[in-house]
Amino acid sequence: MGYIGAAYLVAIDDPITEITSMTNAALKLGRDSQNLIDFATTDDVIILRAANANQIQIQDGVIRPVTTNDIDLGSATYEFKNAWFDGTVTADAFAGPLTGNVTGTADVATVATTVTITDNESTNEDNAIIFTSGGDVDGGNIGLESDGTLTYNPSTGTVTATTFAGALTGNASGTAATVTAGAQSAITSLGTLTTLTVDNVIINGTTIGHTSDTDLITIADGAVTIAGTIGSGAITSTAGLTGTQVDILAQGDLRLQDSSGGQYIALQAHATTTSYTLTFPAAVAASAGQYLSSATDGTLSWATPSGGKVGQVIQAVKTDAFTGTTTDGSFEAVSGWTVNITPAASSSKVLITVSGFVGNTVGGQSSYFQLFRDSTAIGIGDASGNRDRASFAHGGTQGWATGQVSFTYLDSPSTTSQVTYSVKAASQSAHATAKVTVGIRGDDTDAANKVTVATTIIVQEILA
Repeated sequence: MGYIGAAYLVAIDDPITEITSMTNAALKLGRDSQNLIDFATTDDVIILRAANANQIQIQDGVIRPVTTNDIDLGSATYEFKNAWFDGTVTADAFAGPLTGNVTGTADVATVATTVTITDNESTNEDNAIIFTSGGDVDGGNIGLESDGTLTYNPSTGTVTATTFAGALTGNASGTAATVTAGAQSAITSLGTLTTLTVDNVIINGTTIGHTSDTDLITIADGAVTIAGTIGSGAITSTAGLTGTQVDILAQGDLRLQDSSGGQYIALQAHATTTSYTLTFPAAVAASAGQYLSSATDGTLSWATPSGGKVGQVIQAVKTDAFTGTTTDGSFEAVSGWTVNITPAASSSKVLITVSGFVGNTVGGQSSYFQLFRDSTAIGIGDASGNRDRASFAHGGTQGWATGQVSFTYLDSPSTTSQVTYSVKAASQSAHATAKVTVGIRGDDTDAANKVTVATTIIVQEILA
């Protein structure tokens, strides 16, 4: 057996089996200075130290933490099994099951026959009214419940609930024999109310009115008749409104809602106008395409538009020059020589007029042009052997083979969708350098004797 003194540290390799006492006024036992049992710091006190902090202190009659509110007894994972106390257990709160006496004797804490109530007659707040649980009406050991819709206000003396059943005497709200509270499903009079006056509104039989106009509104089976003028605001009816005249003031709208009620068509008077009346025809149009025509007295009738009138005219102007890229005789689109039109009627025709200053980079070579509606060539010559088919062409023997061309064609697109008209061009035949030019001479160079010319395409809708 070795000896451990105040100034000695003895290493003992063999097991110690015969120590019966170890005392020293400066004794501290532990792993290191931060984790140990301290017998030396304070007389008659044993301190348990961990993580370089004094944790538990044992002294005469007391086991306590060194720092208040710092040490847990057990944890959520590691719990003590049982505990026995002879005396009082004091805590800020308890969580989980709690049986036995909380305070006092069992006959007081377990089942109470009386409860102390604090008088409160002034606080302006809605307090829940306590009632027995489970609908118990026989008494005994029962639970208590509350409902947020059943309250009592000590300041006003008001009891609030969603429904009252059975006889209700006294004032429901206000003075006796007067009901001033909110919505009631029904208020039944013990007798017949022949006339009821609320402020200045009088209800008498089938009429509702004002003290100065007692029959302003008359109610009948399925109908309401208004003798006066309806003021500002919206009027909504699911069965329709009937009358001899409707005045919409201050240039207001007459709005015809769609099926969803989100969009509408509005009719509105001019800001300043002379009064007049439009009288509609007695029946719908006899045929499609007719329109409403007005006589000088405002009488409207159905009329059929006469044919051959121009419905719309659209022009596209190309101001830049074009030189083709193909030399194999195939047709290619002339950029910018195009226009769009949307016919108003499928029976309409479209008159197309094209005009341009065209040529060829090789003298003696002709230039061919095809007019297209969308992807279909129109107004072209008949197929004949190996010959090319074109809408119009230009040829010449001079070195630049250049000149002004124009072409007019009446088309029947038979649609009300957008149509695109365009021009494609091709050189006379396969030639290593022969290319079509548009807007410039075939021998164009940057010189004073050369020119750039605008190219146009015009479309006109001709009504049927």
